[in-house]
Amino acid sequence: GLLVGAESGLDEMLQLLNKDAVAEDVVRLREKSAKYNIKLRMSFIAGLPKTKDIKITLDDELQSMVNLTRKCYKISPNMQSTIFFYTPYPGSLLYKEAVNQGLKEPVSLEEWSNFTLNHPHLANISEKQKQMVFCINSSMENLYTAFTRSKKFEGYRIIKGSNGLRRFVWKLIDYTGFVIAALRWKFSFFRFPVEYYFTRNIVRLKENWDTYRKR
Repeated sequence: GLLVGAESGLDEMLQLLNKDAVAEDVVRLREKSAKYNIKLRMSFIAGLPKTKDIKITLDDELQSMVNLTRKCYKISPNMQSTIFFYTPYPGSLLYKEAVNQGLKEPVSLEEWSNFTLNHPHLANISEKQKQMVFCINSSMENLYTAFTRSKKFEGYRIIKGSNGLRRFVWKLIDYTGFVIAALRWKFSFFRFPVEYYFTRNIVRLKENWDTYRKR
């Protein structure tokens, strides 16, 4: 497959990153890769520190990523997309702008160890926006898993190791996750990550049950 740094669905943000490309280039790539059944994985960067002349909000960024992903998915579902929050590294293009906008710079080795793309660092990212990104990422993963039925996916390892009623329950959970994901993308509704909390509690129940049986 191909890993593509799409970064944004907005041309203004691509210019900010000096990408020398436009969002429609990704769509054209999806059309060509689908012709040869090549999987495409797109990565996006959300929460870029913007210069004063750019009047684009984080919500605008996220919606553009959803729109671009949907366009590519309609061409072929053999794809994945993931949104990461911007991680400002010293010496990088937008680091000084991030500091000017409230970035708390790490001062110890321990603080630097948590300075990764999996943790938002800019203060202007709300909890609601973090949940939205989680819903976008997890629902796309569920759609791709349903497309491939990959045995590497955690849910399938659990199902394979279960019997009878437990296997039925896990299959039901898996199917429910797919339905929720499909509805999220159909209606662009990426709030309230109920599937995350539901699955997390189910996994905890399974772990507690396995611990109880070992006693």
